[in-house]
Amino acid sequence: MIQRPDWPHAVPPAAAEQLGQALATDYDAGVDGFCRLMFPEANSEDDMNFVRQIMLATPPRVTLTCMQNLGGSDLRPLLGSIREPVSVLCGTEDMVCPPAASQFLADTLGGKLALIPGGGHCAFLTKAEQFNSALRAAV
Repeated sequence: MIQRPDWPHAVPPAAAEQLGQALATDYDAGVDGFCRLMFPEANSEDDMNFVRQIMLATPPRVTLTCMQNLGGSDLRPLLGSIREPVSVLCGTEDMVCPPAASQFLADTLGGKLALIPGGGHCAFLTKAEQFNSALRAAV
C-alpha cells in the first residue's frame, strides 16, 4: 500500500503519513480525504457518501490500526502461496491500489487483469455494470 524502493506501485510515504495524521487529528476531515482518493469519478457523490458513513461509524482507532497494518506490511513474499487461478479487477483511476500494482499481482500470480475504464478504488460501486461484466467474464 505504501511505496518502497523496490515497490513504486503504491501511495507515496509522505501522502500515507499525511492521511494518517489527518485521520488521527481530525477524523472527519481524514475520512473525507481518503474518500476523495477512493472516488475520483465524476458523479460518484452518493457512493462516496455511502462509504464515508461506514467509515465515520467505525471507531477511529480501528481505522488507524487497519491502515497501519496494511500500509506497513509487505505481503508480496506470500503471493507464492496462492495456488488458485486469479483474476484481478482494477479501476484505471485507482489511486489507492494503482493499475500497475494490479498488473504486478496478475503477472506474479499468472492471472488476468481486467481494467475498469474510468473507475477508482471502488469501481464495484461507481462502475458496477462494467465491474460486474468483467467479474462475470473472469468466472
